[in-house]
Order: sequence, then structure tokens, then C-alpha cells
Amino acid sequence: MWFLAIGLPVGIVYVILMASLPQTSTSGYGGNSSSSYSYSYEGPELSGGAIAIMILLYAVVFAVSLYVGACLISANLDVADGKPVSFGTFFRARGFGLYVGTALLVGVGVLIGSLLIIGGVIFGFFAQYAVFFAIDRGLGPVDALKASFQLVKDNLGQALVVFLITLGVAFGGFALTFITCGLGGIIAYPAAGALTGLIHVYTYRRLTGGTIAPAPV
Repeated sequence: MWFLAIGLPVGIVYVILMASLPQTSTSGYGGNSSSSYSYSYEGPELSGGAIAIMILLYAVVFAVSLYVGACLISANLDVADGKPVSFGTFFRARGFGLYVGTALLVGVGVLIGSLLIIGGVIFGFFAQYAVFFAIDRGLGPVDALKASFQLVKDNLGQALVVFLITLGVAFGGFALTFITCGLGGIIAYPAAGALTGLIHVYTYRRLTGGTIAPAPV
């Protein structure tokens, strides 16, 4: 629900902003022949203020996305610990600063690795548990990244299966969003995020020998 509450206002502001930008078009007949016709069109011209507003909106969405991600992981870890989960649980982010630092470090690594095409995928594969180490064990970004690399290295086969499954879920969410012209993303993105989060938390705890509470009867 928070995706709709945040994404919809931002989208509306963006559409209004783009619609209010000046657009110019010119048309006319050539002077040499009555059959010649010319037409030109110039799209919206972004002013400095418009660019600043767009950057601000993207920054807000990015910050909220980070917070939502931390809240989901924290809630999933609480489920694994067997703690009672309430509505407020999904709005509490444990170790948010460590999560942000680790997520940004992973993002930079994937971006740099993407310059080598397959490098970004490989880096993301080995770094897939970094944010869980950051939130669950309070590790700094570098140490969390090292711990994730070591965990994946020691459990290569299982980590690969989980990575492919979560990629498939994410791709399914993207496909649904694309097919429905974005409307499906209201349901697909939260559902995909929750499902991949549960899969990763379960695998992370099992591979590290951590607590996994039994399902309630």
C-alpha cells in the first residue's frame, strides 16, 4: 500500500510538470512549389527549476525505497526469529544506516561490474546476502560484503539456485508491470519484494546456522 501512497503522488506531479513545459511546433508550405510541405516539432524544454524538481522527486523515491527495503528485511528477520509481527513491524527498520551504506556499496559494485556486462550479475550474485548481514549482525558495509562473498563461496550451488529463483520472481513482477502498462506494479512489486525477501532470509539463516522459527500450527 505504501508503494501506491508514495508512487501515485510522485507520478501525478511528474505528469503535471511535463504537461506544463513549453512545447513548440512549426509548419508551412515551401515557397518553390505548392506541393512541398515542411513540419518540425520540438518536445518539452526542461528549465533549471524543472530539472531540480525531477531530481528531488527521484531522490525522495530512492530514499523511501531504501527505507521500505530495510523495513521488509527487518520484518522477515522478526518472522524467522519467531517474534510476534504486527502492522507496525513493517514500518520499523533495524540498522537502517548500516543497511543504506551496504546497499549503496552493493549498488556501486553492480554498476561498475556492469561495465563488463556479466560482471554486474556476478557481483550481485556474491553480494546477495550483504544487507542481511548488515541488519541481522550489525556489520559495516565492507564487512557485510565480505561475509556475503564468503557465504556464497562456501555454498555455491544452493546460493545459485536461490539467486535464479529470486531473479525469476523479479522478472515476473517486471513482466506483469509491463503487460499492464504499470498498473500491475502496484501489486507485483510489493508481492515480489516480500517473496524474495522471505526466500533470502530463510536461506541466509539456514546457511549461517541462524534461528528459523517453526511455522505456527
